[in-house]
Amino acid sequence: MDPKTIERLREIIASIEKRSPTAGTRRDKEDTGLNQWAELEHEAAQHAACLPSGAVCPSFPCPTSVTAPAPGVKLLTYRLSPGDYPGLEDHSADDVLNLLLDVGPSSGVRVSTTSRELQAPGSPVFLDLETTALGGAGNLPFLAGLGYWSEGKFVVKQFLLEQRSAEVSMLENLTPDLRSSLLVTFNGKCFDVPVLRDRFVLSGAGPFPVPGAHLDLYSVARRLGRKPGYTWSLGQCEARYLGFYRTGDISSRAVPALYFMYERERDESILSPVLRHNLMDVAAMASLVGVFCDIMRAGPRSVSHPEALFGAARIHAAFKRYDRAKACLEAALAYPFSTIGSTLEFRHLLADVLWKLGEKQSAAGIMENLMRDGCLDKHRYARLSSYYESSGEPRKALDVLEFALDKLAQSVDDGKIVESLRRKASRLRKRLYGIPLRRVSPE
Repeated sequence: MDPKTIERLREIIASIEKRSPTAGTRRDKEDTGLNQWAELEHEAAQHAACLPSGAVCPSFPCPTSVTAPAPGVKLLTYRLSPGDYPGLEDHSADDVLNLLLDVGPSSGVRVSTTSRELQAPGSPVFLDLETTALGGAGNLPFLAGLGYWSEGKFVVKQFLLEQRSAEVSMLENLTPDLRSSLLVTFNGKCFDVPVLRDRFVLSGAGPFPVPGAHLDLYSVARRLGRKPGYTWSLGQCEARYLGFYRTGDISSRAVPALYFMYERERDESILSPVLRHNLMDVAAMASLVGVFCDIMRAGPRSVSHPEALFGAARIHAAFKRYDRAKACLEAALAYPFSTIGSTLEFRHLLADVLWKLGEKQSAAGIMENLMRDGCLDKHRYARLSSYYESSGEPRKALDVLEFALDKLAQSVDDGKIVESLRRKASRLRKRLYGIPLRRVSPE
């Protein structure tokens, strides 16, 4: 950030502390966004020192146009080419639609129209807000970034609120794009959309223009699973899936402070880091959509993300798309440097998927290895035993049941499972030897 801007912030902090000597003691209760600047600057310095050698600072073109669609509102328009941001590629509305339908409603996806109506949607709109971060009715969105693909370019429109009195005008200018059939956000289900909905009501701008469908990429990232060393923030998702770390960016915690400073001094250069931060957030969402689509279909860019492929397989299996789940699991196993394939959860899921696809011999082999390791889930002993019995190996089927009964003998919570296994074992013993397995009464 410009040293002159930092110095101005320090001067404002000093004047606030001079007028209110106890301001520091009320920091937790009354965060003005300014009196934390020293912490933010220190935090940014620590972050920059820890960045890997692959950290990059994307170079963006200048706005192609700067207009004033209404008094007190400024519109900045950018036209980015594929490659201007890491991973930025043109993806059709069908790609976003397929991702939306693949991950299902439990992932922050809301579909208000039928799938048939969404087969020919308009261009997906990527939304990111910057707000004053004040609680309740005081949380004002002063910058709205909207991105969409048009004629091979990624167009980003930034609506900047220069005067708070022009909020209604800014919201009215957002309305046509928000009515797009596909809205894409990052944590928008919990933040961007609720904030906008409240502001439409509180400002009197009218009803919130509900989009036909809303895909929250934060929820998708969570369902794809965690990777050690990464969180689910947008910056960390960029590092994990796009392979780069931002430099030259500001902390989102500093954004409100800069807007308050802009309102005080009316110097537009103060907001330059905020505009850049918002532009990167919108471009990052467009890049992540492509990677997430590739992971869900086990495409070529997914092979370096075995943990995410496992998460995609879980999603497919939950919706009974077992062939796609198998493809994701096989792609995860093909990655040479991952240990995900040796985890118990992965092995159990692979066995279940193969079983559902009719590949019972392969599934039984996995379950038998799990049983030898003493790790087979208690609900799968009966399945393995039934497989051996139907394959003409009743002795092996009985061995599985006896192993399970010995393992579960001391379990208090598995009474129903144990009783079911006892009945199966008794039937097999009678079939093999003519002697049922006697139930041992507790002393």
